[in-house]
Amino acid sequence: MRAALQQLLSDLVQDLLDEAGATGPAPDFSLEAPRSEDHGDFACNAAMLLAKSLRQPPRAIAEKLAERLRAAGGPVARVEVAGPGFVNIWLSEQRWRSLLQSVLASGARYGESAAGAGWHHEMNAGEAVRIDQKEFQWRSMASKSDAINSSGGTPIFCRPLISVSANTPHLPATG
Repeated sequence: MRAALQQLLSDLVQDLLDEAGATGPAPDFSLEAPRSEDHGDFACNAAMLLAKSLRQPPRAIAEKLAERLRAAGGPVARVEVAGPGFVNIWLSEQRWRSLLQSVLASGARYGESAAGAGWHHEMNAGEAVRIDQKEFQWRSMASKSDAINSSGGTPIFCRPLISVSANTPHLPATG
Protein backbone atom coordinates (compact mmCIF):
# COMPACT_ATOMS: atom_id res chain seq x y z
CA MET A 1 0.00 0.00 0.00
CA ARG A 2 2.81 2.38 0.90
CA ALA A 3 4.57 1.76 -2.42
CA ALA A 4 1.38 2.55 -4.36
CA LEU A 5 0.86 5.75 -2.40
CA GLN A 6 4.52 6.73 -2.85
CA GLN A 7 4.16 6.24 -6.62
CA LEU A 8 0.92 8.25 -6.72
CA LEU A 9 2.59 11.12 -4.84
CA SER A 10 5.67 10.94 -7.09
CA ASP A 11 3.44 11.26 -10.14
CA LEU A 12 1.59 14.23 -8.61
CA VAL A 13 4.86 15.93 -7.64
CA GLN A 14 6.20 15.46 -11.18
CA ASP A 15 2.94 16.88 -12.60
CA LEU A 16 3.34 20.01 -10.46
CA LEU A 17 6.93 20.41 -11.58
CA ASP A 18 6.00 19.93 -15.25
CA GLU A 19 3.13 22.44 -15.03
CA ALA A 20 5.48 25.04 -13.53
CA GLY A 21 8.12 24.37 -16.18
CA ALA A 22 10.63 23.50 -13.47
CA THR A 23 13.68 21.58 -14.62
CA GLY A 24 15.68 19.02 -12.74
CA PRO A 25 14.69 15.94 -10.84
CA ALA A 26 11.78 15.71 -8.44
CA PRO A 27 12.82 16.01 -4.80
CA ASP A 28 13.32 12.88 -2.72
CA PHE A 29 10.40 13.41 -0.33
CA SER A 30 9.47 11.21 2.60
CA LEU A 31 6.25 9.36 3.25
CA GLU A 32 6.29 8.38 6.91
CA ALA A 33 3.89 7.03 9.48
CA PRO A 34 3.28 9.96 11.86
CA ARG A 35 3.86 9.67 15.60
CA SER A 36 0.22 10.43 16.36
CA GLU A 37 -2.76 8.62 14.82
CA ASP A 38 -4.49 12.02 14.77
CA HIS A 39 -2.18 12.95 11.90
CA GLY A 40 -3.32 10.15 9.60
CA ASP A 41 -1.77 6.95 8.34
CA PHE A 42 1.02 8.78 6.49
CA ALA A 43 2.58 12.24 6.44
CA CYS A 44 4.41 13.64 3.41
CA ASN A 45 6.90 16.53 3.26
CA ALA A 46 6.96 16.92 -0.55
CA ALA A 47 5.44 20.41 -0.51
CA MET A 48 8.23 21.80 1.65
CA LEU A 49 10.85 20.35 -0.70
CA LEU A 50 9.07 21.73 -3.77
CA ALA A 51 8.78 25.31 -2.46
CA LYS A 52 12.09 26.50 -3.88
CA SER A 53 11.60 24.89 -7.32
CA LEU A 54 8.02 26.12 -7.66
CA ARG A 55 8.66 29.50 -5.98
CA GLN A 56 5.52 29.13 -3.91
CA PRO A 57 4.82 28.80 -0.19
CA PRO A 58 4.94 25.17 0.96
CA ARG A 59 1.43 25.34 2.37
CA ALA A 60 0.00 26.44 -1.02
CA ILE A 61 1.80 23.53 -2.70
CA ALA A 62 0.50 21.16 -0.01
CA GLU A 63 -3.05 22.35 -0.73
CA LYS A 64 -2.57 21.52 -4.42
CA LEU A 65 -1.19 18.07 -3.59
CA ALA A 66 -4.07 17.44 -1.17
CA GLU A 67 -6.64 18.49 -3.78
CA ARG A 68 -5.12 16.14 -6.36
CA LEU A 69 -4.90 13.27 -3.88
CA ARG A 70 -8.60 13.70 -3.06
CA ALA A 71 -9.44 13.67 -6.76
CA ALA A 72 -7.33 10.56 -7.36
CA GLY A 73 -9.44 8.53 -4.93
CA GLY A 74 -8.13 4.99 -4.74
CA PRO A 75 -6.66 4.08 -1.39
CA VAL A 76 -6.96 7.63 -0.02
CA ALA A 77 -9.99 8.37 2.16
CA ARG A 78 -9.01 11.74 3.62
CA VAL A 79 -6.26 14.34 3.15
CA GLU A 80 -5.37 17.36 5.29
CA VAL A 81 -2.67 20.00 5.16
CA ALA A 82 -0.89 20.57 8.45
CA GLY A 83 1.68 22.98 9.80
CA PRO A 84 4.02 24.64 7.31
CA GLY A 85 3.14 22.23 4.48
CA PHE A 86 2.83 18.62 5.58
CA VAL A 87 0.23 16.53 3.79
CA ASN A 88 -1.47 14.11 6.19
CA ILE A 89 -3.11 11.13 4.52
CA TRP A 90 -5.69 8.68 5.82
CA LEU A 91 -6.17 5.48 3.85
CA SER A 92 -9.57 4.00 3.09
CA GLU A 93 -10.91 0.92 4.82
CA GLN A 94 -10.54 -0.88 1.48
CA ARG A 95 -6.83 -1.30 2.29
CA TRP A 96 -7.69 -3.78 5.05
CA ARG A 97 -10.04 -5.71 2.80
CA SER A 98 -7.35 -5.91 0.11
CA LEU A 99 -4.75 -7.05 2.62
CA LEU A 100 -7.08 -9.66 4.10
CA GLN A 101 -7.92 -10.97 0.62
CA SER A 102 -4.20 -11.24 -0.11
CA VAL A 103 -3.53 -13.11 3.14
CA LEU A 104 -6.41 -15.52 2.55
CA ALA A 105 -5.40 -16.12 -1.07
CA SER A 106 -1.81 -16.88 -0.02
CA GLY A 107 -2.88 -19.28 2.71
CA ALA A 108 0.01 -20.89 4.54
CA ARG A 109 2.47 -19.29 2.11
CA TYR A 110 1.64 -15.74 3.30
CA GLY A 111 4.79 -13.97 4.46
CA GLU A 112 7.21 -16.35 2.79
CA SER A 113 10.32 -14.79 1.43
CA ALA A 114 13.13 -15.85 -0.82
CA ALA A 115 15.51 -13.70 1.25
CA GLY A 116 18.52 -15.81 2.11
CA ALA A 117 17.90 -18.38 -0.61
CA GLY A 118 21.20 -20.03 -1.43
CA TRP A 119 22.94 -18.24 1.44
CA HIS A 120 26.14 -19.96 2.59
CA HIS A 121 28.55 -18.96 5.37
CA GLU A 122 31.82 -20.44 6.55
CA MET A 123 32.01 -20.25 10.35
CA ASN A 124 35.19 -20.13 12.41
CA ALA A 125 35.53 -20.91 16.13
CA GLY A 126 35.37 -17.21 17.12
CA GLU A 127 32.04 -16.79 15.38
CA ALA A 128 30.70 -19.93 17.06
CA VAL A 129 31.51 -18.41 20.46
CA ARG A 130 29.74 -15.16 19.54
CA ILE A 131 26.73 -17.12 18.32
CA ASP A 132 26.71 -19.06 21.60
CA GLN A 133 26.70 -15.79 23.54
CA LYS A 134 23.81 -14.29 21.61
CA GLU A 135 21.59 -17.35 20.94
CA PHE A 136 21.22 -16.70 17.23
CA GLN A 137 17.64 -17.24 15.97
CA TRP A 138 17.28 -18.73 12.50
CA ARG A 139 13.98 -17.70 10.98
CA SER A 140 12.99 -16.99 7.39
CA MET A 141 16.60 -16.73 6.21
CA ALA A 142 17.39 -20.17 7.63
CA SER A 143 14.30 -21.66 6.02
CA LYS A 144 15.77 -20.82 2.62
CA SER A 145 19.49 -21.28 3.30
CA ASP A 146 21.44 -24.24 2.02
CA ALA A 147 23.73 -24.80 4.96
CA ILE A 148 26.15 -23.21 7.37
CA ASN A 149 29.54 -24.88 7.42
CA SER A 150 31.58 -25.10 10.58
CA SER A 151 35.33 -24.58 10.30
CA GLY A 152 35.69 -28.38 10.15
CA GLY A 153 33.69 -28.44 6.91
CA THR A 154 30.68 -30.26 8.38
CA PRO A 155 27.49 -28.55 7.23
CA ILE A 156 25.00 -27.58 9.91
CA PHE A 157 21.54 -27.52 8.37
CA CYS A 158 19.12 -25.16 10.07
CA ARG A 159 15.37 -25.39 10.31
CA PRO A 160 13.09 -22.33 10.58
CA LEU A 161 12.13 -21.15 14.07
CA ILE A 162 14.82 -23.26 15.76
CA SER A 163 17.27 -21.56 18.08
CA VAL A 164 20.81 -22.66 17.28
CA SER A 165 23.72 -22.18 19.67
CA ALA A 166 26.82 -24.01 20.81
CA ASN A 167 24.75 -25.17 23.80
CA THR A 168 22.31 -27.00 21.53
CA PRO A 169 22.61 -30.63 22.69
CA HIS A 170 22.00 -32.23 19.31
CA LEU A 171 22.01 -30.94 15.75
CA PRO A 172 20.22 -32.89 13.02
CA ALA A 173 22.33 -35.33 11.07
CA THR A 174 23.26 -34.20 7.60
CA GLY A 175 23.62 -36.28 4.55
